[in-house]
Amino acid sequence: MRLTEINKETLTDEEIEKIVYSDIIDTGENTTYGIVFGNSMLIKERVKSATLA
Repeated sequence: MRLTEINKETLTDEEIEKIVYSDIIDTGENTTYGIVFGNSMLIKERVKSATLA
């Protein structure tokens, strides 16, 4: 799917999952950086959860 083909009014959870997670291979290795999704109201809790994972 191309970014120009995304219609925010009809975007489904399945399409979001495909965009975010497609072609990701979990090698189990540690990383220095990561992406934490959320809004300003949830960010502290999400970052806390992500660092514990």
